[in-house]
Amino acid sequence: MPQFIKIRGAYFNNPALPVLTDLGEAVAALPGLAGWVNANENNYYTDGSGYLTLRDLSTAGIDFNRGPGNSRDATIVPNGLNGYPVLRFSGASGDRDGFKRSVSDLPVGASAEFTFAVVAKVTDVSGNRNVMATAATSTGAAIYTVSGGGSGRMGIVGGTAETDLNNGGWNILIGSITGGRTTKMLDALGLSSVTTGVGSADNADATLYLGQNSAGTGFMVGDIAEAIYTTSDLLSPSNSTNLANLINYFRTKYAL
Repeated sequence: MPQFIKIRGAYFNNPALPVLTDLGEAVAALPGLAGWVNANENNYYTDGSGYLTLRDLSTAGIDFNRGPGNSRDATIVPNGLNGYPVLRFSGASGDRDGFKRSVSDLPVGASAEFTFAVVAKVTDVSGNRNVMATAATSTGAAIYTVSGGGSGRMGIVGGTAETDLNNGGWNILIGSITGGRTTKMLDALGLSSVTTGVGSADNADATLYLGQNSAGTGFMVGDIAEAIYTTSDLLSPSNSTNLANLINYFRTKYAL
């Protein structure tokens, strides 16, 4: 009889893969884990208004709702990456489909310290169609594509930390902000080196968005398989083991 094992955010039917279970538990134990979403079965639902809502798999339990003013939801695409469903965003000016974390309680200003981690593929980098995740205003902290109108690289808004991309393909994108100003970006191609930059202003806001920014001026055209947010700097040397666990989880689950 087939055996089905459920870990936090993942389903599979191969009992010979205990490593994924172990790595999922390691992700659940990340310091400051404040948000963890994907499109796997049972990890989303429709709210009282019929809008798609992403269930937060972290112990914070703060779900992601349809972004304010949005007229539609992102699409769930079955078998989008290594057999797992993904969220497909097709945002446009005045027609966004991103999400907003339902509680605004994240650290801000000089005390801000957090990490974005996203498994994503950008399919249109023109204009403002490039925002993965934000925790700020339109000019604040975000993982987004940069350079030449948004092509070729990924960075943190307000700082100079950037990485080359696997353009047109899937990327593990991990960036962090500390002290409200210092930005870091993990090299998406080698997943080994970190670029550090300094922003020109405090970059954090108390609200987290996925697939758009708070002002609605930036949005995403592409897919997100999984997104994780922590109120700790996973790119700090002191978190090297936690970072390795997170990368191994993404690589193992999505065969990256």
